[in-house]
Amino acid sequence: MKYKQKNHDKRNMFVKTIAAAAIPLAVFAAHKLGVFDKRLEARVEEPNAKVSVVQESNNVNEVNSVNGVNDANYSFRGINDSYYGVNENNDSKSIENVNEVNDSNHSIKNVRLENITKVDKPNYSKVDRKLLTNVSYGEAADQSRRGRKLITRMTLNRVREKEYLSNIKDVIYDHLAISCIKDKKNKNWKQATGKLPRNEYEEMIYQRCGEDVNSILDGERLGIQFEDEIISYHDTSVSYKNLVAKEKKIQEKWEKKGKSWNGYWMHLEPVVKEGDLIFYKEKSK
Repeated sequence: MKYKQKNHDKRNMFVKTIAAAAIPLAVFAAHKLGVFDKRLEARVEEPNAKVSVVQESNNVNEVNSVNGVNDANYSFRGINDSYYGVNENNDSKSIENVNEVNDSNHSIKNVRLENITKVDKPNYSKVDRKLLTNVSYGEAADQSRRGRKLITRMTLNRVREKEYLSNIKDVIYDHLAISCIKDKKNKNWKQATGKLPRNEYEEMIYQRCGEDVNSILDGERLGIQFEDEIISYHDTSVSYKNLVAKEKKIQEKWEKKGKSWNGYWMHLEPVVKEGDLIFYKEKSK
């Protein structure tokens, strides 16, 4: 019995020794064959791919490019590939605090959108553009392109103001609003509306007037202080002081009759002079 037990113990010892030696040999062979490396790569590749997608769609430089949009057609991608855009309607967006990627779930944390203001650019019709081109040519064919653009800006400003009519056509044809329309000596309006022919040079000027109008309608800014407040103008042949003096005399006559009359030019102040044109806004209260 002792002999059998001794042989049995030797066999168990031999099996344990073989097993103990087999494990490191198997690990060594697995490393040599790259089994563990492949499994590790398989585990690492997928989350890395997810992180790269999030980082690409939320690139800080791409988001920063949206800040301070003027007249541009920009767009950018936000969280989870959802879309926030600055489209042709000139939407302006200020983006702040785009923070880090969470390593555990590969999602964006603490994204805050602030001061989002939507500015809709009106969809101007061909009729509106044609009318404004006619006014630009009729009033300022011999003026600078900047002066013509200011006339278009003034017309748009009037459309926005409560004191004026609410669309381009009505503003232009309002009583005494655009002097060239009723001025029989002004051939430019007749040329603009097709009642008189235009020669080659005059046709070139008319086309430029159209370009100037479209430039303003499509969002060009002239960089002039109070640009959006300009509501009137006249050329240098007219005296502002004389206009105000005449209005005061009329006002005095009305007051004697127990009536009131507010006048017009007496409530305006000059903003900018461009060529022979002087542009005005309402006086600051």
